[in-house]
Amino acid sequence: MFSRRTAWSRDLNPLTHAIEAARARYDLIDLTVANATKVNLPMDRGGVAAALAQGAQADYEPAALGIEKARVAVSDYYGRRGVSVDPAQVLITSTTSEAYTFLFRLLADPGEAVLAATPSYPLFDSLAEAAGVQLNHHALKYETQWRLDPDALAAGMTAQTKALLSVAPGNPTGSCPGPVDRRRLLSTAEQHGIPIISDEVFLDYLDAPERFGQISMARNQQVLTFTLSGLSKVAALPHLKLSWVVVSGPDSEVQEALARLEFIADTYLSVATPVQEALPRILELAEETQDFLRDRLWNNAATLNELCEDSWLRPRHRDGGWYAILDLPDDADDEQVAIHGVEQAQVITQPGFLFDLEDQPCLVLSLLPEPSQFREGLRDLLANKG
Repeated sequence: MFSRRTAWSRDLNPLTHAIEAARARYDLIDLTVANATKVNLPMDRGGVAAALAQGAQADYEPAALGIEKARVAVSDYYGRRGVSVDPAQVLITSTTSEAYTFLFRLLADPGEAVLAATPSYPLFDSLAEAAGVQLNHHALKYETQWRLDPDALAAGMTAQTKALLSVAPGNPTGSCPGPVDRRRLLSTAEQHGIPIISDEVFLDYLDAPERFGQISMARNQQVLTFTLSGLSKVAALPHLKLSWVVVSGPDSEVQEALARLEFIADTYLSVATPVQEALPRILELAEETQDFLRDRLWNNAATLNELCEDSWLRPRHRDGGWYAILDLPDDADDEQVAIHGVEQAQVITQPGFLFDLEDQPCLVLSLLPEPSQFREGLRDLLANKG
């Protein structure tokens, strides 16, 4: 009765069972929290609410690519970061997940493939599967920092590959392509005549924010490029459900892509008018939230390095983002370490295998928690080695 592509396993893994059992007995410290609305950030929620209320008074004028006011607001957002974006090359979507769905349908027929780096966020596999597209992987390599493996990239390319997916900063690696890796991605895409999908939802949270303009693909003209971002991370407001795609590259390809995307988006018309109308004000208010959040991420990363020095946990290098990877001893079982952390330290972490981190047993932590809670949880974790 149902399609094979929705036959996902719904069994709970051992770590989830351990967390549910522990929550019945303890107040756990969650070092995996990803919901920015739950970590006491100083947002002007009143200002956001007022902008939405004013937006709700607007008439409904269907616009498949998004209303002009919202597309200009996205252009202005990039302009403040030194990146020139034409509002006419912006598509407004409800979420980046929806944007991926649109792009997979735009670029690949059922059974064809998109090539993405691993380790990465497992959501991509589910989105590709739901769209009937194959998601293939090329492994990044880690020495003192994450780098593209040119041999793995070349081996991952097939006749069925219709796009390259790049995430900067990566989730959970926190890595960004350096100049050499960026050139290799662009030359590979150009050589094979395929576009790049550049997911930049975390790009405002670089450890060196001034690098935004150097890293963003939003103004790339070499190959057709689709740059994704949105309010979930940019404004730490995931519940407002507004994201965007910037289409750049050779003009004829950009215009054809936008025409096809307009048709796809017109079948959904999913983005509510009030949030589009409110977008300029929301992005303006987001600047202060970002400043505070960058400080928190930096401080928690500094705490991580301080407390883990000479410990059994070794932080990996990261360029930015909301997450950190901690290497475990070579003989450790990362799932068992995470379960032990829940049961003995009352601290939730994630084992690296959930993100295809297979080169070394490791844990993945969020840097979003309040600093006092982050320090307490990390201390408890370090004191309860499995």
